[in-house]
Amino acid sequence: MDFMFLYRGGVVPDDQVERNISELWKWLDDLKEHGYEKVRFAGYGRKTVSQDSITDYQGDIFGFSIVEAKSLEDAVSLTSDWPELPYSGRIEIFEALAADYPNAGSDAYILKLFADIRTQLLTVIRELPKSLMSYIPQGFNNNLHWQAGHVLTITDEIVFTYSGMESRIPPDYIIIP
Repeated sequence: MDFMFLYRGGVVPDDQVERNISELWKWLDDLKEHGYEKVRFAGYGRKTVSQDSITDYQGDIFGFSIVEAKSLEDAVSLTSDWPELPYSGRIEIFEALAADYPNAGSDAYILKLFADIRTQLLTVIRELPKSLMSYIPQGFNNNLHWQAGHVLTITDEIVFTYSGMESRIPPDYIIIP
């Protein structure tokens, strides 16, 4: 799954700025070296654009990364030693449905995108109260459990099985013809 890390700077004492910057770059390089960071942006010369004006940026955002992790919890765990934390810096983490990579039109990218969406759907379903899964919404003939199973089964067949990849449906899952 892909996540966007939005970096917000804290207040670093003047005598520690150089060390902090060095530690920030090392932390980012470690993310990339371990295969988590896919895209990085950091910079200056920023502007704020609105309907009425263009002004110099006054906020605390100084960069972002696109990071790959197995779950939101795993993404959060990657930030525990971020060098800006002791100075009240913050990282905002956004789960991404898609990101435009150089190979965005490739079969591998499309399959990964569908796998990510499937994982997100399963995460939402697992967090729902069990009693809600038997609920039949007004205007529908089937309950939420059936609806979710239908989406997952059809997506698996069309996207993965027809592409020659292995099915993601568990072997003991019963499909009614």
